[in-house]
Amino acid sequence: MGLGYPGAFPPDANGDVGPNHFVEVVNSAFGVFSKNGQLVFGPALTIAMWQGFAGVCGDIDGGDPIVLYDSLSDRWILSHQAWFKQAADGHQCIAVSRTGDPTGGWFRYQFDYPSHNDYGKLTLWPNAYVLTTGLETTATYNSGPLVCALDRSAMLSGQGATQQCFQAGRAHPMAASLQGSMLPPTGAPVYLVEAPMFGDGLGLYRLKLDWQSPSNSQLSARVSVPVATWSFACAGCVPQPDTSQTLETMGTTVMNRVSYRNFGNRESIFIAHGAEASGVVGIRWYELRVNATGDVSMIQQGTFGPPDANRWMPSIAADKAGNIALAYSVSSSSVYPSIRFAGRLANDPLGVLTLRENNAYPGIASQAQSLRWGDYASMRADPVDDCTFWSTAEYASEAGPGTRITAFQLPGCGPQDSFTLSVTPLLGSLRTGQSISFAVDTTPVTGHAVALDLTAEGLPRGFTANFVPPRVETGATSTLVLTASADATTIGSKTFAVVGTSGSARGIALAHVSVDNSNAPRFGCGTAGEPLVATIAVLLSSLLKRRRR
Repeated sequence: MGLGYPGAFPPDANGDVGPNHFVEVVNSAFGVFSKNGQLVFGPALTIAMWQGFAGVCGDIDGGDPIVLYDSLSDRWILSHQAWFKQAADGHQCIAVSRTGDPTGGWFRYQFDYPSHNDYGKLTLWPNAYVLTTGLETTATYNSGPLVCALDRSAMLSGQGATQQCFQAGRAHPMAASLQGSMLPPTGAPVYLVEAPMFGDGLGLYRLKLDWQSPSNSQLSARVSVPVATWSFACAGCVPQPDTSQTLETMGTTVMNRVSYRNFGNRESIFIAHGAEASGVVGIRWYELRVNATGDVSMIQQGTFGPPDANRWMPSIAADKAGNIALAYSVSSSSVYPSIRFAGRLANDPLGVLTLRENNAYPGIASQAQSLRWGDYASMRADPVDDCTFWSTAEYASEAGPGTRITAFQLPGCGPQDSFTLSVTPLLGSLRTGQSISFAVDTTPVTGHAVALDLTAEGLPRGFTANFVPPRVETGATSTLVLTASADATTIGSKTFAVVGTSGSARGIALAHVSVDNSNAPRFGCGTAGEPLVATIAVLLSSLLKRRRR
């Protein structure tokens, strides 16, 4: 599902998810979808909800739209810019739903600026909606990025609302948007992040707000958070099949939502932007950590750029378990512009996207009409289960730009993932220098299918194990090949364990092997007896001790 408007280059697609709906907005239009993919309202022109409004917002839709679900109040926010080219001033149009129903009525607000505002981004914080935008230079105004806190409390009740604005530093920062059900600590500032455009790290700002005494509000100076060395993504360089038209990467800034999440024992901020990655365009991503005193440091960072294609225009979010997901555009001379996602689990090695890449929507055409691509995309975790990621982004259709809404989960969030392992035969006997095969069957029990890494533990001396394949999804079968070297020996049958592990689950199955000095290998079921039971108990005790470490 998703909206498509052939005349919009780029479509500026973004959306958000609430308890019952996904609302998507593109340049000039929006639509309301049920979570099963049905379009329940629209597509409608964004300007339609502004009919009768006595201001510039009632006359013009200047694009760069944003939709935001306010999970703290069960409201929806729709925003776009509005200004006339012949006029010097600019305006941001923001509508707030009167209830949690995005098909119902809206409160409408127009906020004014001294010059044309562009690339407006809107985020949620408990005491404000935070708009960051860029202002153009005029004869009376010096351009630069602007950070404006909007009076959320007043806007939720339809009262007159003010804004507090501050000029930021060198580049366009993005305010972190609250995700999840746990609020920031009382009095926590709004955190804003800008891409490391000047070779001195990510730029971090803190916005302290006082609505009772606005003169006490302030935007901090820029603080640099050091990052690993990286290079800018090339501009307008992404190739496509069947056309010489390339696509723009917009890799020099943070284009899409910065996400803040309080996990209870830690606070994290997640950021992503485009970067050069060994000859292709890739994705730089970061997790920052806020400590108890409010200081911010880098916890992990990475560059994701497999050499087979270009990846850019990323959006990033984390679920309640701490798993991180990235959705992004993909294209090459042999891959039509598509939407894919990848991720990592909370306890995976730092700085690495460990989960394999998946297609959210494979492209079917190239965009030959324009260099401009995407500009906006978005992703967040569902406020109901706090596990399901919902994202939207552009793809190329034969009719022009299209958008696609995708929902997916990563393992380890929601119901506990569990599975069983079984090994056939239970007992294998072979001569030295020979090999024997066991079938390892995996069966999911609860949660989701997960990818398992298979290993053998407790093998007798002289035995080696090889799994074909070594990684399977639960529900699939792998073959374990045991090989006995010339010095392999056993006294009776020896018990070993086949272990399956993923980031969220672990399973064990026991089997037995012996060295047969006769002329032929034997197979059969194990026999009951005290020595065998004792051996199994010792092995299980050993495995449990390892797991506790």
